[in-house]
Amino acid sequence: MRVLITIGQQLPFDRLIEGVDQLAVDYPDVEWIAQIGAGAYQPQHMKALTNVDQAAFDTLLSTSDMLICHAGIGTIMGALTLGRPVLVMARDAERGEHRNQHQQATLERLKDLPGVHPLGQVEDLAAVFSQVIAQLSDTQTQAGQGGGQGFDIGGADPRLLAVVRTFIRGDDGSPVETSGTVETVETSGTVETVGTPGAAP
Repeated sequence: MRVLITIGQQLPFDRLIEGVDQLAVDYPDVEWIAQIGAGAYQPQHMKALTNVDQAAFDTLLSTSDMLICHAGIGTIMGALTLGRPVLVMARDAERGEHRNQHQQATLERLKDLPGVHPLGQVEDLAAVFSQVIAQLSDTQTQAGQGGGQGFDIGGADPRLLAVVRTFIRGDDGSPVETSGTVETVETSGTVETVGTPGAAP
């Protein structure tokens, strides 16, 4: 099993990276790959990548069984599109992890979607991860018996599309603040922007 962790490219998120690194100790048979940005904490039990370009990230995500990430809407939607369960922890502006609490709002809007597993605190990681591992095991058993694979978001799931439209345009149909949803990726000294400033990626 491979688990991918990403925190985006803008700001460090050491609280999440350290929490997952500690969790990895209990799962030595899992391959842990973490994109850690410019954080101060250096993982001891995971393969750490400072930044990855978009093509490399897409490959890692498509070959992973699960994603653990910050509440970046583009990242979450990428995982859901592939049918990957995603454990999501929002950055907390009060801890200096972001400029505002927009990630808290993102997670609140998306938390009930199939495949999204919100993490209120780092302490929730172990229990939620264990639960998702059990669900994946059940799914693989069903697949071996002719059942489905992954969780079902139904392709163009109307609920999913409705939530995304609401998030992008706002409840009253007006655009909402999305400046924090733009992510950049760095490779070979160059920076590529993923998404458009002022719009959800």
